[in-house]
Amino acid sequence: MAKKSTPKKSTTKKDASTGKLQFADDTMFKFLSESAPLADTTEWLSTNMPNVDVLLTRGKGVPFGKIIEIYGKEASGKTALCQYLIGEVQKAGGYAFYIDFEASYDSEHVACYNIDKKRLLYYAPETAEEAFTGMFQVLDNSKKYEPFIIVVDSVAAMVADAEKSDDAKTQVAGVPRVMSNKLRKLLVRLAGKRGFVVFTNQIRDKINTTAFGEKTTRPGGHALDFYSSIIINTYVKETLKVSVGGKDRNTGFVISMTNKKNRKGIPKESTEVVLSFEAGVSAPLTTLRALLREGVLKKRGTKIVYESEEYTKDTLLEKIKTSPDEFGKLYLNHIFKQSRKD
Repeated sequence: MAKKSTPKKSTTKKDASTGKLQFADDTMFKFLSESAPLADTTEWLSTNMPNVDVLLTRGKGVPFGKIIEIYGKEASGKTALCQYLIGEVQKAGGYAFYIDFEASYDSEHVACYNIDKKRLLYYAPETAEEAFTGMFQVLDNSKKYEPFIIVVDSVAAMVADAEKSDDAKTQVAGVPRVMSNKLRKLLVRLAGKRGFVVFTNQIRDKINTTAFGEKTTRPGGHALDFYSSIIINTYVKETLKVSVGGKDRNTGFVISMTNKKNRKGIPKESTEVVLSFEAGVSAPLTTLRALLREGVLKKRGTKIVYESEEYTKDTLLEKIKTSPDEFGKLYLNHIFKQSRKD
């Protein structure tokens, strides 16, 4: 006759001295107060644009160890934002890795971002599989490059290895299959590292859409939506112009950035970034515009009032450029003061 199985005794007991529960050593789990989960972000990279820092992580900046997607229509500032982030990472002493599927990276055009070409590694893979292999190599040796940024430009131009074949069956959803398989591995290897990965993507019209629901979609499948901690949508809100010889000349764009997903910040929030055709993404102009928009600084005629003194726009921009932290704190204090009132 088979013996009855006796239930296991509880592995917990109470410590008489402290009154706390003590767990046996045979469990892999620890109390959250005693462990440091890889999902926790312990370090951020400030963008030196306080409104963008608030949009991303409530004022801290770009979170390390995360995947970020920036998508939008053509010429909506996606690549420009990535180039700006490359410059900020290099200012912090790090390296940048640029994976170029569009074969459109112009090294002369990025001069305005003060990018150090000796700390920018470039790769133009043929397939999506090759791109992920390159990223895994970087993450396996990331200590040499930290802090780092990996830019993949763009998902829309990716080609899966299976698409090289003439077999029509292997071409169905080639890139989404690769993304679904590789992104989960990328996320695990990236967690806890002092760096982040940025994917750029485009918008495409859906075929046979009705009057209801989303009329646009993004290439690459839904895996990137799931594994990204932050998804930013960009579009051109305003064209900046100056009058030269009686004719208007375009000098830049005002780019609107909207959180479509954000695990570190507030979803659906928006902010604006100033993109100059000659100087790239301008942190001083962006900060000044944000301060004026929030009413922290006031206009008095052609002058701007700051600490009861009047400044011209150029003079105040120079002051913001030399003391970015001062104006950053001014913006953050105002935003958090307003949020406490709300």
